[in-house]
Amino acid sequence: MDEASELRARLAAAVHALNHGAQHDPSARLAANQWLLALQRSPQAWGVATSLLVSPENPPPPADLLFFAAQMLRRKIQCPGAAGGGGAPPHVLDALLLAAGRFCYLGPPRLLTQISLALAALALRADGGVEGLFARMRHLPEPAVLELLTVLPEEVVQDQSGDTGVDAAARGRFTREVMAHAPSVLEFLLGQSDNAAADDERNRRVLRCLLSWVRVGCFSEMPPAALAAHPLLTFAFNSLQVPFSFDVAVEVMTELVSQYQDLPQAFLNKMPYIREALLLPALANRNEKIIAGLVCLMCEVGQAAPALVAEGSVQALALADALLRCSLAHFILESDAQTDKRNAAQELFSPVFSSLLDALLFRAQIDTDEHDTDGELCIPDGLAQFRMNLEELLVDICLLIGGSAYINKIFSGGWVLASQSFAWKEVEVRMYALSMGMDAGNLRIEDEEEIISAITHALCSVLVKELRKSLLARLLCSSYSAVEKLIDIDRDQSLRQNPAAYTEALNFAVHGLHSVVEEFGHKEEYGALCVRTFETLSSAASISTLNSSYTCDQEPDLVEAYTNFASTFIRCCPKEAIVASGSLLELSFQKAAICSTAMHRGAALAAMSYMSCFLDVSLAAALESRECLSDGSPGVVLAQILARCGEGLMSNVHKSATILQQLAALCSLCERTTWKGILSWDSLCRWLQAAVKSMPSEYLRQGEAEMIIPLWLNVLRDAASDYLHSRTADNVRNDHAYMQGKGGRTLKRIVRDFAESHRNVPMPCPS
Repeated sequence: MDEASELRARLAAAVHALNHGAQHDPSARLAANQWLLALQRSPQAWGVATSLLVSPENPPPPADLLFFAAQMLRRKIQCPGAAGGGGAPPHVLDALLLAAGRFCYLGPPRLLTQISLALAALALRADGGVEGLFARMRHLPEPAVLELLTVLPEEVVQDQSGDTGVDAAARGRFTREVMAHAPSVLEFLLGQSDNAAADDERNRRVLRCLLSWVRVGCFSEMPPAALAAHPLLTFAFNSLQVPFSFDVAVEVMTELVSQYQDLPQAFLNKMPYIREALLLPALANRNEKIIAGLVCLMCEVGQAAPALVAEGSVQALALADALLRCSLAHFILESDAQTDKRNAAQELFSPVFSSLLDALLFRAQIDTDEHDTDGELCIPDGLAQFRMNLEELLVDICLLIGGSAYINKIFSGGWVLASQSFAWKEVEVRMYALSMGMDAGNLRIEDEEEIISAITHALCSVLVKELRKSLLARLLCSSYSAVEKLIDIDRDQSLRQNPAAYTEALNFAVHGLHSVVEEFGHKEEYGALCVRTFETLSSAASISTLNSSYTCDQEPDLVEAYTNFASTFIRCCPKEAIVASGSLLELSFQKAAICSTAMHRGAALAAMSYMSCFLDVSLAAALESRECLSDGSPGVVLAQILARCGEGLMSNVHKSATILQQLAALCSLCERTTWKGILSWDSLCRWLQAAVKSMPSEYLRQGEAEMIIPLWLNVLRDAASDYLHSRTADNVRNDHAYMQGKGGRTLKRIVRDFAESHRNVPMPCPS
């Protein structure tokens, strides 16, 4: 076997180990990830990745191996300095185009998407890249052209936080060159739309491509009358009647309405038809997807042109329900607070919204007595989604009628909370309405204080502990199904197609979980709820895929949400919850160690922040019970996790002085206690030796390996002493005292020097 074939075989084995093998052997997965990172930085990566993508093998290599090869090329194109030095060789463009033509029919859709993203990244960085790409695009099959045209505009609006080597001038040039082709792209899409009527999948792909170009302003130079009558708008509107492409059609229409001020009138003219043909049947069939999409679109129309609605036309009246729910309250509240017009409107509409609140509370009640296996009352998915859609409206109503009136309305009806016979459904829905003002975080301070007082009063008025616990559980029950939907990629692919909407939804969901843990996690009786919340988050399919730095770069928002929640959990939850969550914490720590190597700065920092929090809590537990070794104590559980994960941690974070100092302090402390059998200074020595040994010989200078270990151990011992000194009673208030001692400063210097001296050293693929 020649060298190239051997490298391909080893790459295939590493990718398989990362994605499929060694489910119960995290060290094997970590080793595979380390090997792949080294390959990524090497010059050989160009050759092995392109050879896989153009391989004439029949059948072709496994789909996950091909996906990894395309992803590796994209990362090397985006970050040439951090991934091997130099730009892409000339043959890379040919290989990617050939692969796009081949795998648009043979491979899974995500492979073609990754190849197209690599081509777009290449066009951004090459002189004449856009023109050259469009010139050669005509030779590709139509599915490949569609996908490439879909991702190309995304480079125009892409967040640059994970991107290097592209200055503002180059990105501006790229934008101008891409937009120059907008007319021809619209003609191409028009031709594709004519052939898409009988093909739902093609219909959806054409809409996705149109959405990408609408977001970058492809119609910005078109006269308003021509835009309103454009055949592609008719195509998008007609696609609202196609269930498979409905959600993308809604996004296209919503984006157009929000960008172009003349379109709301054209949409209003179609409102009676939408109501009769789409909305009423969806309401009759309880089709939540259609209802939610139409409400979103109608609210966008109302927000874009409230003056049109105020004219009171037949079309405007057909839109009135959606406007009352979202747009009108928002419009009133955003008016100038000093004007008589706003005050008059607020006074006029307050009774309307007060009545609307009554109706919404009735509609949002649980309408079932079904219980799950744990005995908790179930909230149907449709009701949970309806409640999520109500958040903005409830906040607007609270702001419009005032916090006091809102709370009085919630508490009307004479609750008898001290009794065991109160109506659970009424109590639960009112608790939900109170907590939704709070989650939004944009209420006045006095309103927040009143709502917090009301929630506290409601909980404390329940005298029976078990009933109080059950009330809180039922209050939080709707969060679980909502979070599962938001973070589970298998359940809502449409949400993941829109990064901005996905990020907003994910942040909302995780923020809700932090309400749960920060407010109630420290109370012993709610520990089981917090553990269940952690289990829900950890069991999501998208979380399970965070097993390599490559995936972390693709999902930085998910990494940050997961690690930030884990930090809150370990800081706030009672001891019993920590002990019960040992396996969840170990899994989260392993994933954080891998995520800390991500090139995306936000994801890497979030992962390291969680590991630092984990070590800090572990050290606090060791200081508190250093002479008490109990298998059921949280400190022992955390120490056991570190003992099993320490080698992987050292390999991944050897360039983080803070984490190294915390780890050294913990090992040094355990060395002098009954915990020595779990964790000791010898543990740290073994991990450091293993980390240095795992580095390729070409990465280190001659004799450097033998010098590093004793030098770093001496410095780590001094730094550990500084850290432990900072945690004594006299110094504990200074959070950063440990970095100000001589040992801490020295450690920080040698870590920085090591990173700087090896920043540009090529790291060939290890043998």
